[in-house]
Amino acid sequence: MEILGIKDQDLVSFASNYNPTDNRNLLDQLFPNEKTENPEVAYMKATKDPRGLMAQVYSYNTVTKMRSRVPFSAEKVKKMLIKDKIALDEKWAELYDQYKDNALIKEIVFNDAGHMSDNVRTRALVMKGEVLATGKFTVKENNVDTTVDFGVPAGNKYTKTWSTGTPDIMGDLQKITDDAKNAGYTLTRAVTSSKVLGYMRNDVNIHKAILGVNYDKVLSVGELNAFLKENYGFVVVAFDDTYLVENADGTKTSKRYFPENEIVFFGGSATDTLGRGFYGVTPTERMARISGLVTPAQSRNIYVYCDIWRNEDPEELLTRAEAQFVPVLADPNNLYIATIS
Repeated sequence: MEILGIKDQDLVSFASNYNPTDNRNLLDQLFPNEKTENPEVAYMKATKDPRGLMAQVYSYNTVTKMRSRVPFSAEKVKKMLIKDKIALDEKWAELYDQYKDNALIKEIVFNDAGHMSDNVRTRALVMKGEVLATGKFTVKENNVDTTVDFGVPAGNKYTKTWSTGTPDIMGDLQKITDDAKNAGYTLTRAVTSSKVLGYMRNDVNIHKAILGVNYDKVLSVGELNAFLKENYGFVVVAFDDTYLVENADGTKTSKRYFPENEIVFFGGSATDTLGRGFYGVTPTERMARISGLVTPAQSRNIYVYCDIWRNEDPEELLTRAEAQFVPVLADPNNLYIATIS
């Protein structure tokens, strides 16, 4: 199909070149994206322990004792269908007639495709941020009401007061890192907000421990992280990125990907991930593959599918972007979550 010189294949080419991780942020680093065919993602849920389990020494000709298996279960989680569309209303015909060429219309359509794709990616990032902060994600919109809980142990969750009274932040950090070590995990990284980071930077006891007699000076993030690394083994980063939600009346509300009152800890090297963000094949893309519009090579590179169509009453052009997506937390035992007040 072709509308004013815009072919379906043009949108397919656009979609195959739209990479949702081009401008990678923290959430894409911790949950890198990949595309799989199945609308469900199967993963193994097992009780893991990173500590080595000791085998035994045997004399020759002695039967090996049977090791007990760690309980496990194969879990499935369904990818969520995310989509957004926008209309170029009846004025598009006037624009086309006025300029006698479709270059302007094409530019508007491809800009719309980019914006709608960005909106779809934003919804995926919101799900990643919720998994990072809580170990689960909840979707309650457009006839979808579901919660996927990856099972962070109750013992990995804390509630602390750092903003009032006489908090023992260093004692709290020691407790959390000790709990992790007792479970076989060495915490190396933490994510929080600038607000919670400020509680740590302004804490009198931390000031004195780092600056000594000069404890009334401003404590830099670098100085704090050097102290945290030396004493607790981890460094912390503030993640304050926000996104917009459109309200029913058309106004927009700013929200955070990561809550302002949380700090989460986890182990691994600086490049280790916490899980994956799995994209899939949307219903529209499947039909495009069946019709031959999308080739297998193109499909492998399409994370967010785009298409365009025309309505006759009212006369309008509609541009849509859609994706199937779900984040998966690989090891829930490696996530320690503290809610700070």
